[in-house]
Amino acid sequence: MKNKKVVAVSVADARELTNIVRVGNGTVTHVMDYIWIDIDIEVPGELEISSKIEDKVEIFTTKLTFREKCCHAYPLTPAFKVRSADGTEMVIGSSDRPYPVITQSQKLSSGNSDSQLWELTVTYSDRRRIPVIEH
Repeated sequence: MKNKKVVAVSVADARELTNIVRVGNGTVTHVMDYIWIDIDIEVPGELEISSKIEDKVEIFTTKLTFREKCCHAYPLTPAFKVRSADGTEMVIGSSDRPYPVITQSQKLSSGNSDSQLWELTVTYSDRRRIPVIEH
């Protein structure tokens, strides 16, 4: 299991990722900057990557958790670009199924106003680890 602190999150429609080229198993190139919409998040978010063997196949599960400062409309087929504290950028999702699943929650309390931010959890499972963007 690998955890990373996330300092930036962007979203795009996964169908726009058709030009991405996977180099080996761990990196991608040709990630166009113009398709991504930045999400204003409360830093840091968290990225957790884990794996398990299921029916003799390794399955990688990615869990991205962050709190957004304003409510954002997400595409039905989302993909996410995340930047970790060490500057590494990764893509969660691809132009093919399976697509990431978004779960939104909001806890309302009379105390701290930060608790009224929307918390999003993005989960994604695939036979390949999420790739790092090669610049």
